[in-house]
Amino acid sequence: MTRKIKTLERQCPLDIALQEYGSTEAVYQVMRDNPQVTRPDQYLPAGSILVISDITFNKEVRDKFATTNKKIVSMSNTEHLLFGDFNDDFNIDFF
Repeated sequence: MTRKIKTLERQCPLDIALQEYGSTEAVYQVMRDNPQVTRPDQYLPAGSILVISDITFNKEVRDKFATTNKKIVSMSNTEHLLFGDFNDDFNIDFF
C-alpha cells in the first residue's frame, strides 16, 4: 500500500527519506517510487507530490517525526542552483 505526500519548500529526497522512512538509506526507495526523482540531493519544488511506500527502515525515527509532526528541510535557498559553465576556458566560474 502507498500514500502520497506534498513536499515543502527546500526539501530534497534525503529529507523525505529520513522524515517518512526513518533513514537516509531509504532515499533509493523514494527514487524507485517516484521516477521524477533522479538524484538523492535533487531540488524538489514546493508542492511536489511524492509516493511513499508502507516500508519502514527505522520505526523509532519515523514514528518520532510522525508523532511530533516535525518536517525536515535541509536545502538552502540557492543550493539547487549551479553557477558557472562547463567548458575549457579555465576561468574561475565556480569560485
